[in-house]
Amino acid sequence: MACLRPRKHFLRIQIEFEKSQRIEVDARMCKLMLMAAVRSLFGQCGSAGCTIDVISFEELSRVAVVCVDSEYVVRFWNALTLMSEYDGRRCCVRVLQTAPFSTSLAFSSRLAF
Repeated sequence: MACLRPRKHFLRIQIEFEKSQRIEVDARMCKLMLMAAVRSLFGQCGSAGCTIDVISFEELSRVAVVCVDSEYVVRFWNALTLMSEYDGRRCCVRVLQTAPFSTSLAFSSRLAF
């Protein structure tokens, strides 16, 4: 029996800035921040194949669902973990949930029962 590996991987992330900074982030800026994080860690050539799609973005909570190719999910997660600033402003990105299928993000086993 063959095991099929999904081509895409989905992550639910949250972008946080220092409390003193009031910064409005939209989906476009979110994607730019994520691409900049990957580029700063792996360079132009290392980030060339990593495509990032922002599926949804909640502006108030700054929570996004992001889709990346499965072969780049580890690089992408590393870049998010090491991101400490964007455009001269201190920030961090928290990975809240990850799944190989988008429907898996709809349910959290921590909230069940």
